[in-house]
Amino acid sequence: MDDAGPRAAVGGLGPAVTRLAAGALALVRTRLELAGVELAQERERVKSLLVLAVAGAVFATLAIAALSIGVLAVFWETHRYAAIAALVLIYGGCAAFAFARAGAIVREAPTPFSATIAEFEKDRAMLSGEPGPPAP
Repeated sequence: MDDAGPRAAVGGLGPAVTRLAAGALALVRTRLELAGVELAQERERVKSLLVLAVAGAVFATLAIAALSIGVLAVFWETHRYAAIAALVLIYGGCAAFAFARAGAIVREAPTPFSATIAEFEKDRAMLSGEPGPPAP
């Protein structure tokens, strides 16, 4: 009877450590998969944004060039310098607005991998015995 006690304690510790290690590896794997998914989503978002921005810039440039030629043609005989100055002011104002809006979008964008970071923070809090951050 005495032989079963120490052997059970030693036999029980090995599988427990193995299960703990397997659980930790599974947790890390899950977190890395989440990071991979977020990376793929961020890459697709940036790619779409870049393609749309380039297309929009090309078509906007063509439209502005055509509009400018039309405006200058109408006012060439009477107020050519005023028309040129007005176009410069309008285009400059539009450019300033566009740059300001782009800056605001960059500042307001969520942190990349925020879900992964939140999950790691929950894991850290759970392992250290601290209360985790409130659920969103």
